Amino acid sequence: MYFARGIFFFLTVIVSVFFITGSVNAMEKNLDQLVSELKSPSAENRIDAAWALGELGDPRAVEYLINVLSDPDDTVRYNVVKALGNLGDNKAVPYLTRALKLEIQPWIVQAIEETINKLTGIQHGFSS
Repeated sequence: MYFARGIFFFLTVIVSVFFITGSVNAMEKNLDQLVSELKSPSAENRIDAAWALGELGDPRAVEYLINVLSDPDDTVRYNVVKALGNLGDNKAVPYLTRALKLEIQPWIVQAIEETINKLTGIQHGFSS
């Protein structure tokens, strides 16, 4: 009986490792694919990729998202800002601060301010 439990436990561990490894490989593939989509000529693809990178939660996505803060499409920029907030890496703050100075869309300005506040943990009074 103890032997059977031991074998069952061993098999459970092996199967778990297999699925975890598969998940890690799938996440790696997803990251690469999503990063590639950030360069798509389609704004819709870039929007979806930015959102998905924020949901994926991989901190390596931050550097790629930072490069898209100046995208010509408003909705892409908004989704990039929100994704950076979701990822929670304050390394993005200087880039967000720079984007804040250049942004002309009020709804994106607000999103940037909220994201900077979230990442720094400090309530900044940006707008008058």
